[in-house]
Amino acid sequence: MFRCPLCGASARIRTSRPENDSNTVRQKYYQCNNLECGVCFSTLEAFHKFTSKHASPIHSSEGIPLDLPLYFQTSVIT
Repeated sequence: MFRCPLCGASARIRTSRPENDSNTVRQKYYQCNNLECGVCFSTLEAFHKFTSKHASPIHSSEGIPLDLPLYFQTSVIT
């Protein structure tokens, strides 16, 4: 949750969109939940780093572990 920079109340995400082709940065548009404030603002959310290593190898083009059953890989992609 992101707080309103003006009044400090909670804010909700109205929409978001990717900022780059690798989908590691997103621009999010918020609206303050405080009815007396109601300001709209945007933030940038970015991938920073991995905090742990993945246990199994990942197929680089799909981002899906190779050891998953094929039916699961297909259902995740579609």
